[in-house]
Amino acid sequence: AFVYRVLKVTEQVARFFGQEEDASRYAHGAQNVRDGINRRFFDAETLLYHTQVPCGFRQTPTVLALAFGIAPEEKRSDIAHALAAAIRTHDGGHLSTGCMGLKYLLPVLSELGEAETAFEIIHRTDYPSWGYWLANGATTCWETWGTDARSLDHFYFGSVDDWFYGSLAGIQPLEPGYR
Repeated sequence: AFVYRVLKVTEQVARFFGQEEDASRYAHGAQNVRDGINRRFFDAETLLYHTQVPCGFRQTPTVLALAFGIAPEEKRSDIAHALAAAIRTHDGGHLSTGCMGLKYLLPVLSELGEAETAFEIIHRTDYPSWGYWLANGATTCWETWGTDARSLDHFYFGSVDDWFYGSLAGIQPLEPGYR
């Protein structure tokens, strides 16, 4: 999924600089990766993406497919609803993304009509959740969800702040800050 994302960003950069031949090559590569992911990892019955190794339901494959535009446009809403249902059914409303998918989970759910599910995740106070940390004295984001974390100051679980500002409060930049 991240290879696809990098190819799409590189395509945009090439177009910005007027390098249409390069942009076309990156677009073609991105399309091949997208098609391969959809063919190999998308389950049309459950409307969820899975990993290469069978390990049960995981949130990250579906979250990244939605966040990066890999999921077919006409199925995005249905996939988001299936993801929200799976979070409630398989994970009991808890997180199971890990750091690679966590940044995208809450915004994707909110953008695609599942803001209530995002709020349910935020509102949890049992393990694993931000509320569990708070209930156990945390004042920062820890390295792991457990209370035995080695580091008590890790940035990647802090992406929840982005959701608070951008989705919950609706605060969005009007233009890039450098302007």
